[in-house]
Amino acid sequence: MSRVFITGLPKRITEARLRQHFAAAGEITDCVIIWAKPVAADATAASSGNPSAGSGSPKPRMAFIGFREPGAAEGAVKTFDQTFLDTSRLAVRLASSFQAIDLSRCRSRASKLKAARLQEEEELAQQQKA
Repeated sequence: MSRVFITGLPKRITEARLRQHFAAAGEITDCVIIWAKPVAADATAASSGNPSAGSGSPKPRMAFIGFREPGAAEGAVKTFDQTFLDTSRLAVRLASSFQAIDLSRCRSRASKLKAARLQEEEELAQQQKA
């Protein structure tokens, strides 16, 4: 796997700052920060385009970073897991694919159907690549 999953991000993290921090592990192909929904209805913060602006703004919950080489992702986990970025402790793990979903652990019918659909889509995407 050439992607890592990161939690424990600082409140005011930017994509550029995250790329800069993880660039030591290898060439980064993509970087996505997943933000939590704002708690308070702060229209000025939401309309400004800066997710960290305002008091009722969304907070970063997790991020995914893709590396060109699979070894770079493994190196990022070894180097950056349980380290600090600003004053926040990062948890860095290898991202798992949808094929790693264990359908026997899904409890509801909807979860089983969704997991099966995601696996089929990933298999089709891999077949189209080949």
